[in-house]
Amino acid sequence: MFSFSRKALVFCLANKSNLFRWKKSDTNACTFCQKPETQLHVLSNCSIAANQNRYTWRHNSVLRTLSNYVMQLQQYGYKIFIDLDGYSSPSSLFKSCRPDVVLLKDDEITVIELTVCFETNIEKSKQYKLEKYKHLENDLQKPIRSFTLITVEITTLGFYKKHKSLVKLLKDYNINVSRCYEKMGECALRASYFIYTQRNKEWTNPLELLFY
Repeated sequence: MFSFSRKALVFCLANKSNLFRWKKSDTNACTFCQKPETQLHVLSNCSIAANQNRYTWRHNSVLRTLSNYVMQLQQYGYKIFIDLDGYSSPSSLFKSCRPDVVLLKDDEITVIELTVCFETNIEKSKQYKLEKYKHLENDLQKPIRSFTLITVEITTLGFYKKHKSLVKLLKDYNINVSRCYEKMGECALRASYFIYTQRNKEWTNPLELLFY
């Protein structure tokens, strides 16, 4: 993992684009889609890998880690809806949308939307989600007194920037915010490592990673 992380940080992973540049391969093309196999392509941007749900698997692994912490809010009167098997679905609250996490208490809703993005796309991903869900409140089946949208961005190598609203929410109920973010980061990194090692192999729909 250390070797993978170190090489990824300086874009020196042995993907086909680098091997071709180093004259150790006769092609730089991705096995699946035939586009140049760069680090960005392998970890975030291959359309075939996306269709095989490789990136969704990583996203849901990180989301399951996050869910372990937000579920602690139940004991403080929150109803929690998470877009994962085993939880109440957020779709029961909305007409057509299905955000990642919805926290409902009294007449207030907090939506948490997770993105696992490439290192250079943190701000771009955040703005995309804010634009995508800017009218999310209007999609509620019933009107609500207070509505808050929180975006959480974790990079493919496990970096993150803490969102003040989420930090405050969890800290107010003595939930370990630092561990929550650290474990989400670790989960994203390990999932990316697995995606990298399986880049030219068949995807077998592995179980989601669990890091609490």
